[in-house]
This record gives sequence, structure tokens and C-alpha cells, in this order.
Amino acid sequence: MGSWIGREAKESAQPFSYNCEKNCFHWRRRTDRSNYIQGELLAVSDTQSPVLRKIPSWNPVWHAEEIASGKRHTLIRTSEGRVFGFGANVLGQLGIDLDISASLAHIPKPTEIKSIHIQYKPTPKEPPPAERTACKKIAAGGDTSFFLMDDLDSGETQLLSCGTGLYSQLDNGAYVHAQSRPVDVRHMSNLKMYDERAQKVVPIPIHNLSVSGSHCAASLGTVADDRSAREVFAWGHNGFGQLRRVDGKKGGSNVPVNVKGIVYGESGVAAGRLELAPMSKVTVGKGWFGDVKVQAEQRVVCGDDVTLVYWKAI
Repeated sequence: MGSWIGREAKESAQPFSYNCEKNCFHWRRRTDRSNYIQGELLAVSDTQSPVLRKIPSWNPVWHAEEIASGKRHTLIRTSEGRVFGFGANVLGQLGIDLDISASLAHIPKPTEIKSIHIQYKPTPKEPPPAERTACKKIAAGGDTSFFLMDDLDSGETQLLSCGTGLYSQLDNGAYVHAQSRPVDVRHMSNLKMYDERAQKVVPIPIHNLSVSGSHCAASLGTVADDRSAREVFAWGHNGFGQLRRVDGKKGGSNVPVNVKGIVYGESGVAAGRLELAPMSKVTVGKGWFGDVKVQAEQRVVCGDDVTLVYWKAI
């Protein structure tokens, strides 16, 4: 029985994927050398090819769990919560200290991004322990990267960002050209609410996170299950109305704002905030024995100057 493709990331000139054996593969989609072809892959894949090729220096024991690619860089998250990156780092999108005069402007091979972890400082008598945080989700778009971190001690979550923030997509209160040290996305980190059913304060999970070259969007759950609607927030550039701000303003936003609801068909005028449908059975067509249904959920995705909502089969 052959291996199946687990997930792929397709924004860059070289799409990436991994399979059930946790190996990483790539293939060339175009030969545009104006893009920074990710590191060592240029030497082994100089022409357009539909053939999957293994990333030469990727070690399968790292167990790739998730892949995200921007315009010129790639991130790979492992099942242990580690993150490796390679490609262009000229704007700090890999979270590795930027030095234009050195080779760190471009990272040719998958290199672990350790700046996202909060290191525990032991006393002189204690041995150095492992990182106290683990990455549970990654996202990349354009020259920007996001890392959703989980504190293994407290259970709190923190969203970090790095790269370019000219449209304030880093949500750190500054419009910076380059940010190599991951910074806290302050309006999306450690969110909590009081759960009336559980009778206690619980964290608000980030279910879906998407990044483009100039804006970002995230969907948040109000309860800790998959059967409730998820509220959508967006921030960054709004020159083409891609934020769809519920307050009706046309300008961009340096903080996450609510997205206006979407009307499907001609059922009326959109009102209120956008909420994504939770996981459910969705009819996708007709079969010999009636309706064909699949398990699916709504997700939000950011592209170049556009934001989309779609159904994803689970």
C-alpha cells in the first residue's frame, strides 16, 4: 500500500508536501529565478517538474506534521512541536537573527527556529531542561510567519509573528520593514473566557489562521468543542476591502477587527459579524442511493488582496 500525501503548501514557486511516513517532498511549478528558490532545492530541481522529490537534508525522524510556505520561505512543524525553516530570511521571516552581511540572509537547509521557544533558566545545580513550550500551529504568507505556541507548564497559548510588518500584519503596534525576532501578537495571545457550562475560565482556541503578504485572518472558538460557530477576525491592509470590516471603515487595521457577515445567494442583506460553520455533514451531490455527504467545516483563507471562505472536507 502506497504512502498518502498528508498536507501541502503551495504559495511559493516550489510546492511542498509530506506523507504518512513524515518525509518531506517538493516539486517545481515554474522556473522563475526572480523568486528565492528555497535553498538547496535549486541544485536538485532546476527545471519545472511534476515529479515529487525528497528534500535532501530533511531527517524523517523529525516527523513532519504541518507545512506552511510563503513567497520565498518554508516552515515545517514536527509532531514534537519543533519548527524548521529554510529559504529567504532577508526580512526575518524565518525568525532567525538577521545579518545582511552574512549567510543568514538565506538559509539553504532546514534549520530549527529556536527563537520561538521560551527557555527555562535553571539554577547552577540544575541540568538544562528541554524547551517549556511547543508549537501547535504554523502559518506563512508573503514574507511573514506566525507560530502558535503552547506553554507546557501553564497550558496558555501565545501567538508569535516575524517577518515584514509594513501593513501592521504582525500586530505588534509597529509598521516595521523587517522583524527577525518573533514578537507577541498581543491581541491574539492567551485569550480566555468564562465557560458557563464548565463553570470556569477556559482558553479561547485559534482554530484557523491564514496569512497573505499584507493581511491576516483567524477564526476563534467560543467553546471548547467542534460543534459551535467560530468568529472571524482580520487585520492588516484593506486597500481592496479584503478585511470586510464590520464597522464599515475602508482603511486598514493594526489590530484584529470583526469581519462583516456574508450572504449566500440572494437571501438578504449581510448583517452582523462573520461566523464560520462548525464541523458537520455537508451534501456535495447526488448518488445512486441518495445524497452524498461528507464531513466538512468552513475555513477562512487569505490571498493576495482577497479573503475567501470555503468548505474543507475533514
